[in-house]
Amino acid sequence: MITFHLAWTTLIACLGTFQFGYHLSELNSSERVITCKVKIPGSAPTYEDSFWGSRNYKECIPMTSEDYAIATCIFSLGGLLSSTVAGSLANKLGRKKVCFIYSMFYCIGGYVMMTSNTLFELDLGRFISGLAAGSYLVITPMLINEVTPVDHRGFLGSLSQAAVAFGILISQLISYKYTNNQQWRNIFCFSMILGAANFLLLFTTCESPKWLTLKSKYDEAFYTLSYLRYTENEIHEDLSHWKSLHLNRSSKASTPLLQSVHELSVDPYVSISIKEFLTRPNFRGQLRAVMICMTASQLTGINSITFYGVNILANLLPENVLLVNLIISIFNFCSCLTVSRFIDKVGRKPLLSLSIVMMGVSSFFITVGLVLNQSLICVAFVLIFVIGYSMGLGAIPFLIVSEFTRHDCVGAAQSIGGTLNWISTLLLAYLFPILKDRILHDYVFLIFTIICAIYFVLCNKFIPETRGKPTFEEVWDLQ
Repeated sequence: MITFHLAWTTLIACLGTFQFGYHLSELNSSERVITCKVKIPGSAPTYEDSFWGSRNYKECIPMTSEDYAIATCIFSLGGLLSSTVAGSLANKLGRKKVCFIYSMFYCIGGYVMMTSNTLFELDLGRFISGLAAGSYLVITPMLINEVTPVDHRGFLGSLSQAAVAFGILISQLISYKYTNNQQWRNIFCFSMILGAANFLLLFTTCESPKWLTLKSKYDEAFYTLSYLRYTENEIHEDLSHWKSLHLNRSSKASTPLLQSVHELSVDPYVSISIKEFLTRPNFRGQLRAVMICMTASQLTGINSITFYGVNILANLLPENVLLVNLIISIFNFCSCLTVSRFIDKVGRKPLLSLSIVMMGVSSFFITVGLVLNQSLICVAFVLIFVIGYSMGLGAIPFLIVSEFTRHDCVGAAQSIGGTLNWISTLLLAYLFPILKDRILHDYVFLIFTIICAIYFVLCNKFIPETRGKPTFEEVWDLQ
């Protein structure tokens, strides 16, 4: 059973990833207005009579294509930097305290973008928001995994990615209403309000009981679990498991298979550092799995649509491109909600494989639509592409990392995974428009077909199934 406090804590934790989705696509629909390329009038007679114009804010910010690419990428750069330290901060300060810090970054970033009159100010706001997003992408899956019973982790863990999809949808809804020269700043105003609301709502949530236990705060952990679990038996089971991780040194002898994945004789008092996780041979299997699933979620191409969807479809559907982009966002969100019910029933690996296949096939037919200038083919397979991502690559990588890594490696693994995810996002955000406009043109999506084929093999070979396996030893079939 899911208690009210568990549902509420999960919901508020997902506000951080919701804002990530919002910021991810906030420039997509409004790009041409913000950059002064298109002039769309608002409700006021003139810009000077509008709310923002009467307060001496500029009507738009002139940008070249390169300037816009930097404004897009710098959000990912901020995320990359914060993701490298978020796991360590969460281990030292606690999950909740770090969420407090970075929710204020969301608020500040939104304010800077809302009031920006120069490209530098817009970039600065995007960078600050990126710092918050990078941290939340690491901490939210970690927190949900630690407050949730094992039989609900797939469903509740997938809500983190559903929140990203919902953030993208809300961003497109607000952009659809306010993409004009008089009101585009309202898009950033909403993001500032979200950050402030996130900060205040965190006071109503709880700290991770697992983190409290590993810090020897047993009374606080018991009190927290009493709100998150229905029965005392569940409370004592979780506390006993976490205490054993904290207090006991394993006496199991290493086997060849065991040595290839981990060493059980590591002191459980000490969290594994990022350097140790990267360099020690006994963590190589976990590291490889982290690298594969976290880079796959981006390099298969989803953000080519999130960042540049309007640009891609503008020539095919010049009159209805904003509406089509909104419809794509709706399908993305609905797909995330639908698949969340099946993660605990079907398993992680089958959904990952299905997701990669759907995206790979869709990429090929998007290319066909672009080359033949067939808008119906292109839009249909963009929808399938987005649905395919939501079926597995959207939700599962962030969920599964906490499940297949050992308890003392989770912080390091999430930080490394988050860093790799952001590097992949940064590469795609910067290189995709260059490949599309200067090199491959309408054939650019063929790259994603090839990448998907590679990741299909890697995921099936190196990523373990975690469904119904509550311990690290069961996940890796260790005796």
